Amino acid sequence: MIDLSQRLGAEFPEDVPLEHTIDNMEVGEKGFTLPWGMTVDEHLRCYLCKTYPCRPEAGGTLEMPIERRADGYYVKVKGLRQEWKPSRGIPWVGASKADLIPVKGFFE
Repeated sequence: MIDLSQRLGAEFPEDVPLEHTIDNMEVGEKGFTLPWGMTVDEHLRCYLCKTYPCRPEAGGTLEMPIERRADGYYVKVKGLRQEWKPSRGIPWVGASKADLIPVKGFFE
């Protein structure tokens, strides 16, 4: 296992943009993310994975509308080709509870 405290890797260049993620969204920002960036737990509660990409325009598989409002995150799920089923546990490899953002609500 690599000891990350030794910082052997090169530092990422400051002039190269990192991918914009759900966690980076500003209040009032709207965008699109991957439908499978949202999970439904066994109690039918919905959560987003904060490390999933968010872009201002839909494209490719970035088709689920998302908004960050003052009181939380909202998504639009009607009309998408994605089907969700309740899941036990966290479905994303390497993700933990700290990566979950509760979905506050849905919009049309």
